[in-house]
Order: sequence, then C-alpha cells, then structure tokens
Amino acid sequence: MVKTLAHSPAVIVRKLLIDMGELTLPSVDEDWPVYYDAEPPTPDEIAVIQDTAGKTHGRIFTGEIQEHYGFQVMIRSGDRSRGWAKAHEIRSVMAESVLRETVNWENAVYAIHAIDKIGPVLPIGKETPNSKRSLITLNAQVAVRSRSSLIGDWTDDGSGTT
Repeated sequence: MVKTLAHSPAVIVRKLLIDMGELTLPSVDEDWPVYYDAEPPTPDEIAVIQDTAGKTHGRIFTGEIQEHYGFQVMIRSGDRSRGWAKAHEIRSVMAESVLRETVNWENAVYAIHAIDKIGPVLPIGKETPNSKRSLITLNAQVAVRSRSSLIGDWTDDGSGTT
C-alpha cells in the first residue's frame, strides 16, 4: 500500500525551509525567495527546489511502503561566494536542525522525520556562458509522511507527547 502525499516532497521541503527562516516566499520581497520547479528572470539571488529520484526502503507491518523522496535545491546568485555560502548554510540546517518537524501547507499537515543522504554543495557553472549568475546545487532525500497517516505520535513510548 502506498500512501500518497497531497503535495510533492519538494513543495513540502520548500515550506520547511521557509518556516526555518532559511528562504522566503517570493511574495514577501525579501532576500532569498524560493520557487518550486521554475526560476523567474529576476531577482539574481533565488533558490529553486525540484523533485528528484528517491529511494524505496521496503514496507512496514501494515503494508505501507517506506520511501525517502529525493529533491534538489538550486541556488542562483550574481555573487558566486554569496551563493556558495547560502548553499552551505542550507546544507548545515538540513543536516543539523531537521528532526521530527511538522509542516503545514494548504490544509495538509506533514511530518518530516529527517533529511538525509545530503550530498555535497556542487557548483555547476554559470547560468549561461555570458551570465554573471552562478548556479550551485545540493541534493538530498527526505523522510516525510502525511500527518494523518502516522501511527501514534513522535514518541516511541506510546505517551502521545511530542
């Protein structure tokens, strides 16, 4: 049995990084707006999150398939060192601060258990040969489930506390 998420994993991770203060919604006109699946021509410094291949890990006793969903964070910056620093900052937050997080998005609630398989920060060059904008990527996987599909709560002791 496969439990389907109402939103793509990249959309959920995007919201998580906004909630954690690493990136911003494009509508608030602040530094580092984050987009899903498309990059606008302006501003120079943005992040784009896209879905990538993940990994299936088997199933649990209820028959539910356990999967870690893949995603990519791409940083675009007119200043390569600033983009490099932002990519490393996001990588550190994903590695050190994401554990049992709850994300709310459009009437859906998700439980992010962890972000893992976090790859290195990879500079991939300029946006176009004559561009001043650098592109830097970071790939990872996320363990996320719809909150309504959880058995019990975050704790393993059955107390129901978070």
